[in-house]
Formats: sequence, C-alpha cells, structure tokens
Amino acid sequence: MAERADGARGLDYEELLREQADRLNRLKVARGNPSLRAIDARARELFGAKASLPIATQNAAFRGKYVGIDRLTLLVRTLLSWDEYGEKLDRAPDRRSPELEEWRRRWTSITIQRQGRGRSGLSVERRRAKAEAVEAPRIPAARDPERASHLMDLVEAAQGATVAEAEPAGAEEDEDQDGVGEAEESSARAERLTVPETLKLLFSKIIVCQIVRCTVVAMNDDGVGVQLDGGVPGIIELRELASPTPDKPSDVVEIGDEVFAEIQDVVCRLGTSFVVLSSVAADATLGDDPAQAEFDPTRYGMAADYDREGNYVYPEGFDPGANDWLPGFEEERAHWELRYATATSLFEAHQRHVLARLSASELNQAGEDTDVVEDSTRALDADDPATLDARHDLAIAQGEAGDAAGAAAALAGLLPVDERVRGVDDPSTLHTRHSYAHWTGEAGDAAGAAEMLASVVEDRTRVLGADDPATLASRHSYAHWTGEAGDAAGAAEMLASVVEDRTRVLGADDPATLASQRSLAHWTEQAQNQSRQSSFKRLFGRG
Repeated sequence: MAERADGARGLDYEELLREQADRLNRLKVARGNPSLRAIDARARELFGAKASLPIATQNAAFRGKYVGIDRLTLLVRTLLSWDEYGEKLDRAPDRRSPELEEWRRRWTSITIQRQGRGRSGLSVERRRAKAEAVEAPRIPAARDPERASHLMDLVEAAQGATVAEAEPAGAEEDEDQDGVGEAEESSARAERLTVPETLKLLFSKIIVCQIVRCTVVAMNDDGVGVQLDGGVPGIIELRELASPTPDKPSDVVEIGDEVFAEIQDVVCRLGTSFVVLSSVAADATLGDDPAQAEFDPTRYGMAADYDREGNYVYPEGFDPGANDWLPGFEEERAHWELRYATATSLFEAHQRHVLARLSASELNQAGEDTDVVEDSTRALDADDPATLDARHDLAIAQGEAGDAAGAAAALAGLLPVDERVRGVDDPSTLHTRHSYAHWTGEAGDAAGAAEMLASVVEDRTRVLGADDPATLASRHSYAHWTGEAGDAAGAAEMLASVVEDRTRVLGADDPATLASQRSLAHWTEQAQNQSRQSSFKRLFGRG
C-alpha cells in the first residue's frame, strides 16, 4: 500500500496523539494564538453556557492526551471562529462542516488504536472463559448458606420465576430421612431456575468488566436482583450497591429504578446462570469528578478483541498501517461508528446518573450538615460573586432534585441581591431571572413563567444582542411556557422564528437548534389538536 501523503502511515497510539496535538497547536497559532481562557469564553459565547471547554480539557488536548470527539470538535470549531489575525468571525463552522471531516477521521484512528493498547490477550481469554461459564464459579457469600440462599432468591425473582410457597411433595414424610426433603427442595429450585434457551446466547456474549444499565426488580436485606437488557438476571450485593454501604437497599434504590453496574462474574449454580455486578466498581471508573471523567469505550460495550497470541484484532476493514478505513468497507465503518455512538450514550447516561445522585446528596447534606452557601459566606462575603454563584447553583440542584417550588423561592430571594450587587443588566443577573422564570413554571405557574420570560427576552436582546445564545435560549423557554399556559398556536409561531434564528446562528445540527425543532413539532401538533377541538365544538355545540 502506498505511503499516505499526510504521513500518518504506521503511527502508533502515542504518535497519533502527538500528531493531533501538533495540529491543534498549529491551528491555535494560526488563529491568533488565543489564551485557553479566551477559548473557553468564546465557546460559551458561540454555543451556550453548557458548551464549555475547561482549561484541564484544553491542556489535555494540546499536550497530546486523549479527549472525546465532542470536546475535540468543539475545540476545533471554536478555534476556527477566529481569522488569521485573531479577529472574531461571524460564526463557527457547522458540526457537519467538511472542515471537521479530517479531524474526525484521525480521531477515529486514535480511538481504534486506543482500544488495543496495553492489554493482555491472556487476560481476555480468562474473562471469556468466565463469560462462557464453562465451570461453575462460586456464588458470592457462599460460605454463609443463609445469605447465599437470600441471594438466590433475588436471582429467582430477577429471572421471573415464581417462588413456590408449598413444600415439595413428600417432604413431610421424608422429614426425618437425613435431609432428603432438603435435597428435593434444592432440586425443585434448580428446575425453576433453568436458563431459557433465549438467554443462553446473551450469556455467551457477556464480558466481565463491562459497565451495563440494568433495572432493579427485587430486593432483600442482602442486595438487589436486577435484569439486564434482554432479560438477563443478575444480583448486586448490598456492599456493592453504593459507597458507603447503606443499611438496606431501599435507602438508595427502589423497585423499577435504573442502575449502572460493572459485570464482575458470570455464575453457574443449580442449573442456572446469572451475572454478579457492582455499582460501586462502575461508579469508581468515573473518578472523583464524574463530569470530567475520560470516556473509555472498551468499558461500555466495545470490549477490545484479541487473537490467541494476545494481539489486538482491529475492526474489519480498518488498516492499522495507514490508520484509515479501506475503500469498500463503508458499511463496517458505519457499524463501528454506531457502536461507538451507543457506547458514548451509555457512558453519558452513567455520568448523568452519578451526577444527579451527587447533587441530591449534596442537597441533603446542605440541610443536615453544612450548607455550601454558608461556607461561601463565611469564607468570603454574603455579597461576593462566588457566594451568589453558589446560591444560584444550589437552587438549581434543589430544583433538579425534585423541589421546583423551593428552587423558585431560593431564586426569588437571590434576584434582588444580584440586582443590587451586580446590576440589573449584568449577564449573571439576567441568568438568575431566566432560571427563576423556569422554576416558577416547573412549580406549576406556566402563565407567570411566560410573563417573566417575555421581560427577560426583551432585556437580553437589548444587553446581549438578538443573536446571543442566551437570548435565543430565553426565547425558546418563553415559547415553551406560552404553550404550557394554553396558547399552543402562539408557542408554535414563536418557535418557528427561534428555529430559523438558531439554524442561522448555531447551525442546523446544533443540539439547541434540534431541541427547538422538536418543540416546534410538538406545539404545532398541539395547536392543530386545539383547532380541531374548536371546530368540533362549533359544529356540534358546546360540550
């Protein structure tokens, strides 16, 4: 195969990362060499407050560390929003711009190389041996018969079997025959726990150390029974459910809750197979700051594959020498990209799950122990911007934890302080007004929220400009709460304008634009339903 003109042929994982970092640094210099703080501020300006580029993430990318595709393309798009003199352009490239295709292609090469680095084929063979459950590993806590029995109850519930309340036939008359009745009970349970044929294929594909999403279907004092996708039964012991270990499962989960857990073993016992999982181990992979955790696709459904010599097996159609996909393997590339997108979605859902739990925990801790706001007030001053930011963040966490009315009340108390300290036209004050309106609506006052947001839209347009992402966000929310207040047609009309402007400013594929498109479709349908109901009443009389 001919040498590639870009010199990427034969580069290993570390070399590919260094090459990417070099290209990023050259692009940064070519666009006026903005500071890292300026890049973060520009990203927020272009794509909204949630599209941040933390200094740590930028440092990692510019120094040759691995970053996810979303952060990489956001960084490149932000750099491309300056010209060669460091002057701001009117807009950044769209997410699907041809300018980003080469970056995506190289990132794919890095990610595929990353999957196979530094792993032992021998360990993978051992993991597969476990997954195939050729032999019968021990059940956790097997040395404690009573506890083991309780865990098997959870397996039985997770598998959907019915616990037999009656004793096995003949147990009473065999009661004195050295445990024969006990053996029959064991046999009866084994019959109930036989693995259905439909699950055997799923068990054969299970790989230890993968992180999966599962649903709680049973619980007792020793843990919970769960079902994975496809109905695969599993158990999570109490000590593996949360850290610190709760007193009982119901302290942290309820039946029907979704949890994320790492597969630790596949167990054969009494003729059945089930999965042993750990939520503690899964959450530990996200580190101390889950929001900044590095995505590893090999833990979320894209386990690396190896041959018997321990060599990494690349995806079919990918040429590791050229670090690119071969012509004619477009379908294989699309399949790999779909798997990667699915793994990314699972990782992000896991992140959100852990962050939501931490927010709720912090909120409870604020009431039970030391409040975050009080800490800021003592360390700084009640009017210090850091204290005001902490109060705002705590109010949002309160709303997201389910207390919308409490969040609205907290923001109502914060707003006059913001106006006095920062000024009525300060962007942070306007942000507090927007949040106050939102949680007012979530607390049940849709009309009040719409009225408040009408004023926020007017002031943000005057202060920030009509095309500022924050202004567009307030216009979207104004339309939403207008619809919730009963005016579906008005909401649809406003959203049509928001979609047009977000498409022009942010791009057709930007998440904010897509959100407005979905809302437009919803409220257009609601307006049509309202129109049909009105016509029906006119034709057939008032109901």
